[in-house]
Amino acid sequence: MKILVVDDDMLIRLNIAEELSDAGHEVLEAVDGRAAIQILLKSDHTFDAVITDMQMPDGNGIDVLQTMLRARKVYPTYVHSAAPTFRYPGGETLTLASHIPSTFSFAHFSMKSGQILDNITAFLNSITNAQLE
Repeated sequence: MKILVVDDDMLIRLNIAEELSDAGHEVLEAVDGRAAIQILLKSDHTFDAVITDMQMPDGNGIDVLQTMLRARKVYPTYVHSAAPTFRYPGGETLTLASHIPSTFSFAHFSMKSGQILDNITAFLNSITNAQLE
């Protein structure tokens, strides 16, 4: 699978990318939402899946999701966040699980639990199984 990994936290992004590469996936990394949007809008880039953080300082996960919807480039997407809420720069706070469109998957995780890679693996397996059916 060709997967776009978006996270401003270098250690998280590299860890996810390394695990996915070791599993045989082709991985492209974006350091924040703005970089992901630039990649997504390039006509020559298509993906089998997108894995994105929600809270990023330069273009957030909501921006990435909205760009995919507007560009009609909606890929199976795993959205993760260390917090169950998202605060827009203007101050509005969203409860993420209720505001992520059903087109996308969302998981709140604790970095201490180490469950993100297990969740991503389960997500990618569900995509693969759906494609086989």
